[in-house]
Amino acid sequence: KNYPLEMIVVYDKEASYQQISNIFFKSCLFILVVVFAFIILFKQVYKKIVEPITNLSKFAMKISEKDFLFNIEKPVSKEFIDLFNILKSVKDVLEKEANLLRQLEIANQKISTENFNKSSFLAAISHDIRNPLSAIMSFSHLLQDEDVTKEEIKEWSKDIENCAYEVLQFINDLMDV
Repeated sequence: KNYPLEMIVVYDKEASYQQISNIFFKSCLFILVVVFAFIILFKQVYKKIVEPITNLSKFAMKISEKDFLFNIEKPVSKEFIDLFNILKSVKDVLEKEANLLRQLEIANQKISTENFNKSSFLAAISHDIRNPLSAIMSFSHLLQDEDVTKEEIKEWSKDIENCAYEVLQFINDLMDV
């Protein structure tokens, strides 16, 4: 009554449901497009950043465990290529070090074997030379005794000759070796 213009609103119930459903479906479609775009973006970020970092991390872990058979593909990104090259260099150095340590261990085993053989050889020489020489010296001392009979002298001189022959034979064998 106080307003000179009056407004009559006429609306079609079916048309308004149609408009609301259009808005709802457009909103859902927009949300789906945004989610799909986010998934694609996340996949790209994962492929370009997360995956190379994960691979390089595994590579570094295998290097620290001295597993030199493990390899990864060279990354595409320059930053990751630099890191990959550094890790590969570390792997190569550690692999060479491991090989040198194996060679050193083999050489040490050979040296230990040779040292044992040398000790055995010297022990055998010592035994085979000292025993006959000790016998020669003992019989020589006995011969110097005044109470020795002629038959004892003959017997002992034969023993001295046998011991001297053993020493000479051993020295000849040693020289042949």
